[in-house]
Order: sequence, then C-alpha cells, then structure tokens
Amino acid sequence: MAKRVQIRLGDVFCAEIDGAFKCYFQYVAKDAALLGDAVIRVFDTHYPMDYEPVIDDIVKDKVAFYAHTLIRFGLIYDAWYKIGNSKRIDSTDLESLIFGVVNDSVCDFENRKVVFVNPLENWTIWKFNYELKIIGVLPKEFHDKVIPGSIYPYIEIVTRMKYGYYRYTDPMYSVVKRHPRADVDSFVRTEEDGVVRYYHFKGEYAVREVVVTDGEVTRLSLESPSRNGFSLRRDCFGETNWRHSEFITDTDFEAVWGG
Repeated sequence: MAKRVQIRLGDVFCAEIDGAFKCYFQYVAKDAALLGDAVIRVFDTHYPMDYEPVIDDIVKDKVAFYAHTLIRFGLIYDAWYKIGNSKRIDSTDLESLIFGVVNDSVCDFENRKVVFVNPLENWTIWKFNYELKIIGVLPKEFHDKVIPGSIYPYIEIVTRMKYGYYRYTDPMYSVVKRHPRADVDSFVRTEEDGVVRYYHFKGEYAVREVVVTDGEVTRLSLESPSRNGFSLRRDCFGETNWRHSEFITDTDFEAVWGG
C-alpha cells in the first residue's frame, strides 16, 4: 500500500503517537546539499485522536522542528500516513535554517588513511541547498542556531514528536542542547563511580531523583529536595548529553522510587 502512495512537495502526513494523540508534518523541500533528501517541518500541536484534520489549519501552526528524513520508510512501517497536500510552504523559513553535524574522522589523502578526531572540533554546517562547509569548532554564536542535520529514521522523528528531542547518542548534544516539550515526562538512569542516579524530568527540570550508593537509597523530590547530603538536580535537562542507553521507562523509574 505504502509503495503506491505518491509523495509530492507540500504533502501533509499524520503520525498517531501511542494511541494518545496525532501529530502532523509537511514535506517542504528537497535539500540539494544532501543529494535531494526530504526536508520536513513538524507542527507543534498535539491533536486528540478523534480530531478530523483540516489541512489549512494544520499548516498555519507553529513549527516544532525541521528535519531530514526518508518519508517512504515511515509509510512502509506505518509510522505515519498521508492526509493530503497544501501549497502553503514558507520558503523564508527554509532559507534561514542552518544544519549541522559532527564527524569523528577525516581523510588524510596524503597518507591514504582515515584519522580519528574529536568530533566537537570537526563540525560540518550548511544552509538549505548550499554546499557543505567543514568549519572545525562550532562558533558560540551558532550554538542555539544549528539544527541537527543528519537524515533521521522514522523512529527518531516520532520520538522527537513525542518528547521534543532525539534520543540517539551524538556528541553534538554537548553543544546543541536538547529541549523537552514542557508537558513531557522523561526518565534517565546514570552510573558513575559507584553512584547510580535515576531522574524524573517534567519538561526541562527534575521533579524526582533517586540516588543509590553503597546499598543506601535516597529519594529526592520537589517537596523534599535535600537528604543524606544529596540535593535534587537543578541543571536543565539539556545540560547533560544523555546517551541513548541511559533513557529508561516510567515503569523502570517507579520500580526504584516505590521500592
């Protein structure tokens, strides 16, 4: 079925997330810098499951994020489906976007080998339909402007629709901060020097934390933020570059919190 769906610029697609809400995006461009890969704009509003789409209203919505992706694979694996087309595409926004990626290696052509480098010192950035530029360290003034420019699989697109951020591991998130949606619950587990921490974030901020050290469990919350020499995390979610393996489920967290 998906193979017979024609994909054209302006097409609008719907993703039904966990049977809880609908999220929409539009195919807005082909990026010549990445050999014509699709650029989509994902709209911010989460609609109820019984919402009957009105495309003219959907495409006027605030844009949550832009991304490169392979739309066809999302159709094949039922991550989203096409609902129609709109000619309303704001090219002004596209022209202002700056995409970026980091690379952990460079080619040493003289010695015919690949050299591994610090990825945060090996940025590539580009504007829509313009040539890629290798610039080394990303200037500070671009830290809050660069959009992650990888070609994301449908799973990561849906993840960002749901949470407001990608979960995959990437060094770039030490510079380009991830920001959860304000209403989203995120759960993370870290372990360092024998101390295990479990975090429950609501939007940007931790609302609960469990610290496990030497067999002792300390539970922290907004109501009780300090105990046993530990304090509830104050840093925003994006101040840590979480690895994909550190994300856990709400069930995982509650098992420790209630244990």
